Amino acid sequence: GARRSGSRRKRSPSRGRSQKRARTDRGAGPSEAEILELVASREACRQARDFAKSDAIREQLREMGVELYDKEKEWVCSDGRRGSLFTAGPGECHLEDDEIEALVREREEARRAKDYDRADGLRDELRRAGVALDDKASEWKTAEGRRGTYSGGIIAAPISSGRLNTDTIEKLVAERETFRAAHDYEAADDLRRQLAQMGVEVFDNERCWRSRDGQRGVIITGGHQVDCFLSDQEIQTRVLEREDARNNKDWSKADAIRDKLRKAGVEMLDPQKQWVTTDGRSGSYTAPVPHHRGVSGTRALPVAAAVPSSRAASAVLGNHIGGSRIGSSHIALPTSPVVSAPSPMTFSTASITALVTGRERCRDMRDWEGADRIRDDLRAHGVDVWDREKVWRANDGR
Repeated sequence: GARRSGSRRKRSPSRGRSQKRARTDRGAGPSEAEILELVASREACRQARDFAKSDAIREQLREMGVELYDKEKEWVCSDGRRGSLFTAGPGECHLEDDEIEALVREREEARRAKDYDRADGLRDELRRAGVALDDKASEWKTAEGRRGTYSGGIIAAPISSGRLNTDTIEKLVAERETFRAAHDYEAADDLRRQLAQMGVEVFDNERCWRSRDGQRGVIITGGHQVDCFLSDQEIQTRVLEREDARNNKDWSKADAIRDKLRKAGVEMLDPQKQWVTTDGRSGSYTAPVPHHRGVSGTRALPVAAAVPSSRAASAVLGNHIGGSRIGSSHIALPTSPVVSAPSPMTFSTASITALVTGRERCRDMRDWEGADRIRDDLRAHGVDVWDREKVWRANDGR
C-alpha cells in the first residue's frame, strides 16, 4: 500500500543478484523520462487507491534498477543517478504561471467547500498538464523547475535557455545551499535540476561547480555569497587555530571558526586538508601554497580539483587509484589511445578521483556492470584506468 512504500526495505542477496542479471541482460538503465513516466503512473494509481497496481509499478521500477523513496521524495538508480520524485511526468508544462495559479485557487476553493470530486478532477487536470501538487507544503511545481505556492507566490522563476553568467550561477548555487542548510532538499534538488539543464554541474563533496562553457567556482556551505577580503596569512592563522581546536577536541570552537571563515568567503575542505576562497585562492591546512586565480572573472576550483598547468602536467603524469601521485621519474606509465587523443571534454581531478573510487567500490562488490559504466564514462572524457598498475591517466597530462 501507500504507507508501506515510504520505507527503505532491505532486499535479500539473491533478489539483488537476480535484478542485477536482469539489468545486465537489458543493457543501459532507463532514462529519466522513462522513470518519471512510471512515477507519474504510480502516483495516479495511488490517488485512485489502486495500491495493487501502484505496487506493481514500483516493482517494475525496481527491476529496472530504480528505487523509490516516498518519504524523502527521491528516486535512486543503480547506476548512481538520482532525482526528485516528480509525480506529474517528464513532459514540459505549457501552462503559464497565472494559469496554474488560477487552477490551484479553484481547487483550493473546492476543497474548502468539501467538493472533493471537483478538487480531485482539478488535481488530475494539473497533473496531466505537467504540474505536481504538494498539499502538505502547499506548493506546486513543474518538471522544468518552476515552483509556486498555493497563495500565489513564485518560489523559483524559470531560467532562460541562454548562457548563464558567473553571477547568475553563483546566485543559484548559493540559493541551493540555503535550501540545503534549511533541510529543504526537494527545493535544493529543483535548483540542481535547473542548473543541470543550463549545463552547470554541482559537486557537493568537492564543494565546487563547473559549467559546460568552462566556468567554474567554489560552493560555500550555507549559501554565503561574499567576496573574500582576508589575506592568505589571516586565513592561514585562523585555519591553524581551528586545527588546534580540533586536535584538542574543542568542537564548539572549531565549528565557530569554520562558520566565521565561511561567512568571510572561505570554504574548508577537511578531507583534502585544504581551504579555498570565493576569489580563487587556495592553500593547505599546514602551510601556504601558491594561489590559483580564476580565469576570465570566474571562480577557481579547489587545488584538489584544479586542472594542472603544462609545467605541472609534465611533472605529474599519472595517479595511483589509491590517491597518491606518480611522478614520471619513478615509473614508466602505461598509455592508450584514450590518453593520447586530446579532447575538450574532461573531468576535474576531484571528479576523476571520486569516479575511480566509485568504480573500485563496484569492483569490490562484483558489480561489473556498474564498474564498466564508470570506466566508459571516464574514457569518454579522456581518462583511462589500468587496474593491474592501479593507475589512472588523463589526456591533458594528469
